[in-house]
Amino acid sequence: MMKKKHYSTSILEIGLCLVCNYQAGIDWRSAKFASVEDLSRVPCDRCGYIGVEIFSRITGYLQALSSFNPAKKQEFLDRHRYTL
Repeated sequence: MMKKKHYSTSILEIGLCLVCNYQAGIDWRSAKFASVEDLSRVPCDRCGYIGVEIFSRITGYLQALSSFNPAKKQEFLDRHRYTL
């Protein structure tokens, strides 16, 4: 009898302000994105700059979301996130 294998991974999404270079993880308990366009309107917690670059691991590499195509950005928004 074959046992079921469970797969899990941890992904850290990081926001980087291009003005003040502030870096922080994204708190998904409070972050809400209504659309793919909202991903380009993230404010910096330190200086208030609108347009913080979000980096995420996709297909094994850490990449900026701005380099994703619209379908991949939607996949990013549709991910299930859990807190431990």
